[in-house]
Amino acid sequence: QEVIDLLQDLSNNETYKGNVFYDVFVYVNLATTYYCQNDLDQALGNLSFVLATKIYDQLAIDWKISISIVEIILRIENKDYNYVSYKIKNIKNAFRKELKQEGYIREQQMLNILLAITQRVNPFENPRILKKIHQFIDSSPPFEPGSNESINYKLWLLAKLKKESYYALILKEAGQENLVAQL
Repeated sequence: QEVIDLLQDLSNNETYKGNVFYDVFVYVNLATTYYCQNDLDQALGNLSFVLATKIYDQLAIDWKISISIVEIILRIENKDYNYVSYKIKNIKNAFRKELKQEGYIREQQMLNILLAITQRVNPFENPRILKKIHQFIDSSPPFEPGSNESINYKLWLLAKLKKESYYALILKEAGQENLVAQL
């Protein structure tokens, strides 16, 4: 709650409002913090501030793709599968050239996994999807707090496989097991 209060205060600070980097920082962090509190409505609402404004248009392509993947993850959590399928197809079309580049292989793989998740009734029991997920996890770098992934793809997939809270898994990975008990 302290993080949310701080970010809300920052979002109301007229000194920085309108700065693309600042707005992305505040609203994406609000979205992921609300997600960790299982408040999907607030998470999606804050993320939509970035997606539905001129802010998104001003972002570099890697940020656009990253924020779009965060939205897809939140929509999957909200069981908005039709929207997710539509959104993934749009992303793949809009960023076709970039997603073929070596620097975006991870994002391409994650988008393929996310699409597969939406197309199966029990995706985390499907052998083909599980194989893709395990390959992705095995090839992922170790968890690093503050990395470029607002929602860590590897840990999100692991949380789904283990049927654990994403936030609890992050705390464990960050060595904060004592805080997990408080959840």
